[in-house]
Amino acid sequence: MFQIFNLRKFNLVLLLIILSVGFQDYFIEKNFILIFNANYIWVIRFFVIIIIFLFQINNYKYYNKVEIKNIILFVPIFMSIIINSHNIDGSLIKYLFGHYFYIHIIFFLFQSKHLINDSTVKLIGYILILLGFLSSYCSFDLALKLNIDYADSLGLNFINFPAWSFLGIFILFKDRPYLFSVLVLCSLVIFISDEVRSASLATIIFFLIVSKKDFKIFNFFSYSSLILFSLLMTLFVSIIEFDTNITSTISTGRGHIWAAHWMQFKNFNIEDIMFGGKVDYEILKDLLSQYSQINVLLDNFFQIHSVSLKTLLDYGIIGFLFIMLIFKNKKQDYSDKLFNLSNAIFFFCLAISSLNSSTNFIKFDIYGLLMLIALSISNQKYLKNNVI
Repeated sequence: MFQIFNLRKFNLVLLLIILSVGFQDYFIEKNFILIFNANYIWVIRFFVIIIIFLFQINNYKYYNKVEIKNIILFVPIFMSIIINSHNIDGSLIKYLFGHYFYIHIIFFLFQSKHLINDSTVKLIGYILILLGFLSSYCSFDLALKLNIDYADSLGLNFINFPAWSFLGIFILFKDRPYLFSVLVLCSLVIFISDEVRSASLATIIFFLIVSKKDFKIFNFFSYSSLILFSLLMTLFVSIIEFDTNITSTISTGRGHIWAAHWMQFKNFNIEDIMFGGKVDYEILKDLLSQYSQINVLLDNFFQIHSVSLKTLLDYGIIGFLFIMLIFKNKKQDYSDKLFNLSNAIFFFCLAISSLNSSTNFIKFDIYGLLMLIALSISNQKYLKNNVI
């Protein structure tokens, strides 16, 4: 009974965490700002931190043995954050609290990972779908308030149903093979028609892993090694595309964007290279104007489209390497359904965030949070012995 009660409390806290991160969705956040005429995100973050603290105090037995390795791993990241604080334009308090909010969530997930089970993951699926409908409603409401031609601006995916909502649907229907296959096919039709390549790739990967048709390819390497691979791919693609005219057929301009950010990283001083620096986009736009092969609007270059490259820029080599150590997951039984599902969730989110994200692995979006949840599941000591 004690464990059941704690699991319910944990699920409630996890629900609030997912909502607090999901509410940062562009359409949800913009709509709420118009309604309240203020940035409500900071209020939500304070509330969530307090709720996490209350859960930890009430369940102190689960936290009387803090994993020292997590603290050691985060020390260099804190160093990068503090050293890089001189680059911020806004409030230092908001900058530091913003990082603290996300890092506290990571610690919470890692220290309570034994409470995550199949019912928790199903709850996550419902939350993702709920957030998807909320995002769709907010996008439609914004179009009305701002007098935007909704259908023309958003194309085929006219309800703007986010990719993480499709992920929620996949999670809930993964055990019904026929319906699951139909849902995957329908989502692929939408993504391909909308030319959302990252979501198309992510959907295929999720289907292959859950259906066990991936030949265990995604179980050979640790999560950290795949994140490092995604970073190296940005460098490889940027080198190939930057001096050629194949951008529109390979990565729709991402190669040029990545090349520009790699050039900025190369031009950082030694301190910024090691601990992270700030990209000045006005200087970057002036720099790129001299390259005639650039066929991407320069105003789009602040959208980096790579969570791994953004992490390297924000926290430098030192921070990036220690973040890779954090993402070093344990090997689990491939036949275990929960681990297999968490593996599918991780690589679904990695595929999207590696091709279509402007956040990093510390100040994450919904995809980053789901990757950390999947990592927590993967690092459970006794996955099959979870007590519900």
